[in-house]
Amino acid sequence: MDKTPFNGGYDTDWLEAFVTTQRASQLTGISVATLVTWRSRGGGPPFSKVGALVRYRRRSLLDFMQQREQRNTADRPVDARATKPFLDKPSTRVAQHND
Repeated sequence: MDKTPFNGGYDTDWLEAFVTTQRASQLTGISVATLVTWRSRGGGPPFSKVGALVRYRRRSLLDFMQQREQRNTADRPVDARATKPFLDKPSTRVAQHND
């Protein structure tokens, strides 16, 4: 068995390894659908893409989650709006044309 931060060991290779979107979802508790949405709209954890292959580095997932830790519901991560861009309302402002 590999040593991981979760079984009493600390293996930097484990943290630096890349995982699939499905595994990233399992590690973070964020749904696959949300990770896919964030990849196209922004605001999610960093990922690598080669052709159609998408992978997340475990360390990046850990950093992403740690940056969003809160002590209470009044705390709000600095980039909280960036993590949920699909909840922002579209602008209703009409562009003005100077003809």
